[in-house]
Amino acid sequence: MRPTALPAEPLPGLHELLGGAAGELAAAVARGLYEGPAPGWFASPAGRDPLGVWATSLAAASRRGEYEGALEATRRLVTQADLAGATLLERHGFLERFGDAAVRTLQERGAIRPELIGARRLFSRLRQVALEAADERSAA
Repeated sequence: MRPTALPAEPLPGLHELLGGAAGELAAAVARGLYEGPAPGWFASPAGRDPLGVWATSLAAASRRGEYEGALEATRRLVTQADLAGATLLERHGFLERFGDAAVRTLQERGAIRPELIGARRLFSRLRQVALEAADERSAA
C-alpha cells in the first residue's frame, strides 16, 4: 500500500482545534469506540496521558506544517496501546473516528477546502502508521 501524501502546508485550523479541544474530542471518540461498562485502553485513565502527548504533537505539527513528528507520535501511541492490549481494530478505529470528528468540526467552523483536504490526508496517513506498526510487530 502506497502511503498517503502528507499535507504540504501548515493546518492552522487543525492546530487551533487540537490546541483547545483535543482532550474533549479524544474522550468523546473513545467513549463511542467501546460498548459496555469496561472501557478499553483509549477510554481508560492509562490512555489519557499518552493521548494528550499525541494530540500536542499533532497540534505542533499542524502549526509548523512538518508532519514527521506527528507520524512518530502516532507510532508511539499505537505501540503503547498495543502493549496495553488494545486490538488493531481499536487502534485503527480510534484514529479513524478521531480524524472524522476533527474534520467534521473543522467543517462546522468554516474551514476552507485546502485545510479540510490536508486534515483528511494527515489522518489517512496516521491510520496507515497504525497498520505499518502492526505489520512490523507481527514480522518481529
